Amino acid sequence: MVLLFVLGMPVSDNPNLSPGIFLLENLIEAVVFTLLPIIIVLKYYDGTIAEIGFTRQSFGRNLLAGVLVGFLIWGIVSIVDIGIKSIWGKGSQNPYIQMLEMADSPISYFVVLISLVIMGPVSEEVYSRGFAYTIFKKRFGKTIGLIISSLLFTSLHFDIRQTIQIFLASVGLTLLFERTKSLVPVITAHAIINVCSVYLGKA
Repeated sequence: MVLLFVLGMPVSDNPNLSPGIFLLENLIEAVVFTLLPIIIVLKYYDGTIAEIGFTRQSFGRNLLAGVLVGFLIWGIVSIVDIGIKSIWGKGSQNPYIQMLEMADSPISYFVVLISLVIMGPVSEEVYSRGFAYTIFKKRFGKTIGLIISSLLFTSLHFDIRQTIQIFLASVGLTLLFERTKSLVPVITAHAIINVCSVYLGKA
C-alpha cells in the first residue's frame, strides 16, 4: 500500500478508519503517486508514455504474464516469510487484513477491496516502476535502477519485519517490467500478490 508521509504515520494503517476517509486517502495517493511522476518523466526527463509503461501492445499476453509471475513472486515471498517468522517470531499483520476483518458493512469491505486490487497496485507501480525505475535506469543503468527503485518501494511500506519480502517482490516486479516494458503485467502481478497475501497468508 502506498503510504503518505504528510501526517507522519500513514492514515491507511489505522484499521478503525471510516470507509470515506480511507477512500479519500487512497484517492489522494493515487493522484500524487500516479499523475505527478508521469508529469515529471514527460516534462523534465524527456520521457515518453511508452517508457513509463503505458502501452497496449500484447495486452493479453502481458495480462497472463502478470497473473503467472504474481503467483510465482507470492510463492517465493511466502517461503522467505516463513523463514523470517521462524527467526522473528510472529510477523506483522497486513493492514488490509485488519481493515477487511473490521469492515462493518459491504460498502466498507468493497472500499478496502478496491484499494487492495486496483488503487494500490496502480499508484505504486506507476511510481515505483514507471517513474523511479525509469529515471534511475537512465542515470545509473539497469542494476542500480532496480536496487534504488526497490529500496524506495520497500521504504513506502514501513515494516521492518517484512523488508526482505517486500524488497524481493519489488525486484521481481521490476524484472517483469524490464522484460515486458509495460505496466499491465506488473500492476496485475502486484494485485495478485496483494490478494494472495491477504486471503491465503493470514496464518
